[in-house]
Amino acid sequence: MNHHLMFRYLPNLFLFFQFIYEMYDKAAFILTSNKGPAEWGKFLGDPTLTTAILDRLLHRSEILTFDETQDSIRMKYRKSLFENPGVES
Repeated sequence: MNHHLMFRYLPNLFLFFQFIYEMYDKAAFILTSNKGPAEWGKFLGDPTLTTAILDRLLHRSEILTFDETQDSIRMKYRKSLFENPGVES
């Protein structure tokens, strides 16, 4: 990731942290990512703030992982949407 672009996202990362902090123990979250938690610090650009976010998100959480060789569930249903014949008038 370009370091110049990375610093543009840091204020948004802090806002995301504030949101997670405010909602901690008040709401449930469902997040999806194609990156594992170990990769988030590099991706988000601030390992310390990312650790704080992950600490709150992963506390009392259930993590579901899928085999990367498995077909994407999202793409499977997307394909079925476009394979069905449309309504004709």
